[in-house]
Amino acid sequence: MIVQAKCVLLMCLLFYLRPVYGVPVIGTTETWDSGTFAASGWANQPGSPPSGGAQAVTTDSIGPETAVRIMFGDQGAGPYDFEDEKIYATASAQGGNFLGDFNAVDSDIQVNFSFYADDYTTANNTLAMFFYSSTGNRTWKYSLSGPALIDTWYDYAVPMVWSGGWTSPGAGQTEFLADLSDVDQLGIWVYRSADLPAQNYWLDDFSFGLLVPEPSTYAMLAFTFLTMALTLRRKQFLSLVRVRISRQS
Repeated sequence: MIVQAKCVLLMCLLFYLRPVYGVPVIGTTETWDSGTFAASGWANQPGSPPSGGAQAVTTDSIGPETAVRIMFGDQGAGPYDFEDEKIYATASAQGGNFLGDFNAVDSDIQVNFSFYADDYTTANNTLAMFFYSSTGNRTWKYSLSGPALIDTWYDYAVPMVWSGGWTSPGAGQTEFLADLSDVDQLGIWVYRSADLPAQNYWLDDFSFGLLVPEPSTYAMLAFTFLTMALTLRRKQFLSLVRVRISRQS
């Protein structure tokens, strides 16, 4: 009896001490129009230690906008050193509404942001979306094509749902869904171009929105509805033919 009571008390204690995660909020947006990068609850760190990272990450003006500036320093005469930097929301960013249990959100979320390459761009190896979860101690990455042109803002949308675009060493869909219940960091991963001079990249308008289906999904839906309509029309026609035949006979 005493042992059972102790077990019940232990289970209750574990229940109340379990981690409690917030729930991301659709519509949450960060523009960095007021306050500094750190004061807004965002952080940065080298993406692949012990490799180097950005020389500085700060908020700055670019034209009429205020955005996050990611600066990689001049590497002199070379050789080229690999450098990358992660820029991500912490629990202090926008009241914690960027982080938490994505599985608890009623609708599927996509992350939207704008990215700008000031000096150089390598389209196939410049940019990725990432999130980190302490549940599995894993980092998930969604590789993106960098801007095709410099000095131009590009808009990105990344679905926070399982697909083959999300990768983490040795993990798959089961681990991904488990880690979505506890997202501790969320942001972008920037790689310097394989060039020696200084480089600047910019991030702005980071936000959550409802997941927008791919154009191919709309095409598939349209094809399905068209097929259903033709099938229904054929059935109605055959029914009408049968009625006429039965009347004639």
